[in-house]
This record gives sequence, structure tokens and C-alpha cells, in this order.
Amino acid sequence: MTLIPIDDNVFVTRCDAIEAEGVVHIPKQYQDRPNEGIVQAIGPNCQINPETDAPLLHVGDRIMWASHAGDTVEHNGTEYVQVEEPHILAIFGDEDE
Repeated sequence: MTLIPIDDNVFVTRCDAIEAEGVVHIPKQYQDRPNEGIVQAIGPNCQINPETDAPLLHVGDRIMWASHAGDTVEHNGTEYVQVEEPHILAIFGDEDE
């Protein structure tokens, strides 16, 4: 059985936050869970890019969402975060773009 989001919901799997060089290291047990992840599924009412007539989000995009947003859902042994599209703050682009 697949997990299909409805409305403007997006399902994401968490990934480690991108760390910058020269910052203070905080041990993992004291860190908050990252609010970054990889898009796994997109609901049918997510925004469309008016220039290309294609969705703004794509499966596989790395995104950042607001710290107050997101509910954890487990499906077939995988933990997902359900985030409403308005709570997505950024899509990480390729460095060569």
C-alpha cells in the first residue's frame, strides 16, 4: 500500500542538516531534530510554477520547513514528516545553479 498525500500536504523523510565549516559542534543528543528532508510524495493541490506549468516541488527535492510545522507519520516501517506546503520555507538548489 502506498502513502498518497491529499490537498497541499507533502510527505518528507528527514535528513541531516547541512553543516557549515567553522561552526561550533553540538553533540547530537542536544540538537533539535532537523527540519530538513527529502520530498517523497506531493499532494495534488500543491503550487504550480506559472512559467513552466509544472509543480514547484518534485519528489527528491531537499526542502526546509518551519520548526513548528510537521507531524510524524510511520508507514511500512518508514518515518515520514507530513508538512503542509505553506510551511515549506525553502527548496535547496544545486550549487551550480
